[in-house]
Amino acid sequence: GWKLQIGSKELSFSSDTIQANSYLILCSHTSKDEFLVYGNVHSLSNFIGLTNSGNRLRLMSAQGKTIDEIAYSSTWYQSRSKNDGGWSLERIDPANTCSSQGNWSVSINEKGGTPGQINSIYDENIDDKAPKVVSFKLVSENQLDLEFSEVIDEVTFLNPENYNIQANALKEITSI
Repeated sequence: GWKLQIGSKELSFSSDTIQANSYLILCSHTSKDEFLVYGNVHSLSNFIGLTNSGNRLRLMSAQGKTIDEIAYSSTWYQSRSKNDGGWSLERIDPANTCSSQGNWSVSINEKGGTPGQINSIYDENIDDKAPKVVSFKLVSENQLDLEFSEVIDEVTFLNPENYNIQANALKEITSI
């Protein structure tokens, strides 16, 4: 019942299991045999791959909870010779799921990627910078839309003690 969303397209997983601390290669049904040499493969109906130019990816549980999400861009390659294709973007620190561009880089493996294995650029990459509000929109007298500089985990986001809104602060800002 889990789903992978690529842009606006949702792909559903059939029943399968992935062991803790292991890897699972996702691909189309027609590409499955090609990837079996690299490890554990799960093929998805209508999987057409990922574009080099960027996209939004979201992994959702059967209950619809977002497990992980990223919106990547071709600028993340930081290499003209590698952003034309054939090179994978890799997450530097898999435990650091809240950060975005700063936790991704182009593979340094001579094959262009490491399917079914630990990423070639794997390293600890602790996010020690607090997210900042980059924009806000006053929707109503009691509702404020905030855009942060990075993804914030749900527990942190929903904790009211992480916010300090001063009385009349929004009135002052919106009247400027």
